[in-house]
Amino acid sequence: MNALTALYELLIAQTAIAALVGTRVYGPNQVIKKANFPCILISRVGGSSDLEDEVRAIENAIFDVRCYGNSQPEANAVYAALRDLDKLVNLKTTNYHFHVIELVQTGSDLPEQITESERWDAVYCSLRAEIEKK
Repeated sequence: MNALTALYELLIAQTAIAALVGTRVYGPNQVIKKANFPCILISRVGGSSDLEDEVRAIENAIFDVRCYGNSQPEANAVYAALRDLDKLVNLKTTNYHFHVIELVQTGSDLPEQITESERWDAVYCSLRAEIEKK
């Protein structure tokens, strides 16, 4: 099971998130540019590996999630849509069941750029989830 793939599938399948970022959900090795904003950058930072039993494969994963926008309100809107996942009980994609255990904002970034056209903002959070392969 690839936890990043499961999270990617989940994020782009959510109407509120897709309305803001479309399919602009990027993995840890992708370079993002301001032209791609708003977007979400995801990387796995911890959790267990696959736990196989005879019935299913379950994985607990911890992700670093960064919500980028051209402005702080835009970055906050992306984070708000992500935060709403915590309210959903039964998240499913084609291949996975997804249970959000915890979503915590860990910071934000308002970098000091030289010009307004270079400005961007971000909200950082940590997402802990249990993912079950169907």
